[in-house]
Amino acid sequence: MQIGFSQHDITPYGNAFGAFRLSGVKRHSGVHDPLFVHALALRQDRQTCLLISLDVVAIPQKHADEAKTEIARATGIEPGSILIAATHTHNGPETLNEEEDSRIRVWPAIHQALVTAASEAVGRLADGRVHWGTRDLPIATNRYQHRLGQGENTIDPQLDVLVFEGVNGKHLGVLYHYAAHPTCAMAAEYRISGDYCAMADRIIEERSGGFSMFFNGACGDINLEVGERTFARARQRAEQVADAVLVAAAGAKTAVGTDLAWANRTVSVGIKRAPADLAVPPELGQWQEALEQARASEWQGVIADPERQRDLFRVYQSYRTTLWKVFLRERYGEHPTEDLPLQCIRMGPLVLVAIPGELFIEHQLRLQQRFPERRVLIVGYANAYAGYIPTSEAMAHATYETQATLMHRVDGYAGDRLMAAATEMIQSELKA
Repeated sequence: MQIGFSQHDITPYGNAFGAFRLSGVKRHSGVHDPLFVHALALRQDRQTCLLISLDVVAIPQKHADEAKTEIARATGIEPGSILIAATHTHNGPETLNEEEDSRIRVWPAIHQALVTAASEAVGRLADGRVHWGTRDLPIATNRYQHRLGQGENTIDPQLDVLVFEGVNGKHLGVLYHYAAHPTCAMAAEYRISGDYCAMADRIIEERSGGFSMFFNGACGDINLEVGERTFARARQRAEQVADAVLVAAAGAKTAVGTDLAWANRTVSVGIKRAPADLAVPPELGQWQEALEQARASEWQGVIADPERQRDLFRVYQSYRTTLWKVFLRERYGEHPTEDLPLQCIRMGPLVLVAIPGELFIEHQLRLQQRFPERRVLIVGYANAYAGYIPTSEAMAHATYETQATLMHRVDGYAGDRLMAAATEMIQSELKA
């Protein structure tokens, strides 16, 4: 197999608008650690695919499709062989533009870095070898079960690592996969950060001398932290993850690269209906005015004052939740369906299933049970973003993940539809 890698810095300026749940003013106060786009090109028997990871919260389909088109034009590879996934850090730039704010223009710079890194990775393809290793890392918490007090902790504890080396045996780098929200440092000091996974990348790079990139799994209901979020906690989790990656890499013996194949499909899913009695509250305009004033001229003072920050965050929560419900009704109305992109890539004993959202871990575990002779890995936040994708059982409870808003829009059967389609693709199109 041939291997090529590149990465580019995509850290925005220090006071850039931040991803959702950062703060009411949505402004960063500075940079804690840099953000990157990582691009890994793989070629086997003239078949080339690109695996791309972005240190951002999510990727709208429009931007993923535009990037794939330009990368295909620049490199000659098929758009369908390109997987673009977000790590889902909550301390990055606002990439979804959830409030349709015309001042938020982060994508041109990210797009350019993404296309450049992808093109460089393809240009650097050289002969090498790939091995796969694993390590149990049972440090995650099923936050959904924790919140409901169910006394269970359903997670996928396995951390998977692909290890890349040159034909001379020189270590090139790793791609690792684990299912857990990067929210250990969410809103900590309101500074830009890639959270535990980006910090783990830096530790792995320093200790191994090669590159490191991360794919998140089905972590819609999985956290590493359910309490206080700090950079110290993120660093602690990063050390645990990095240690596990390096141990798994050292013991990686299973060869990967005997075959490389991919398949793509569009899956139609149902969308929740906005509440029939939804009325725009008279306070909506007042909330918007208060937020705009703080964001335009007072944001530094708000960030420096914990009490004002808490007060404004409550306003922001009310405003954005109402706005999301209004957007859900306006955009989907009486025809509540959406076509979602589904992509599967086979690499020897591994199958990557790219899902455009926050799939609950139970879906990943059930899909894995259908293919005991393969290791099937959900790559979350990939190629688009449709919000949370819970199980049908979870929809019986009213929680943050199951409410009816634009960012929580797919119905309780969407995950089952995606998993059924993935099963068929793996069996019939990838012949796994």
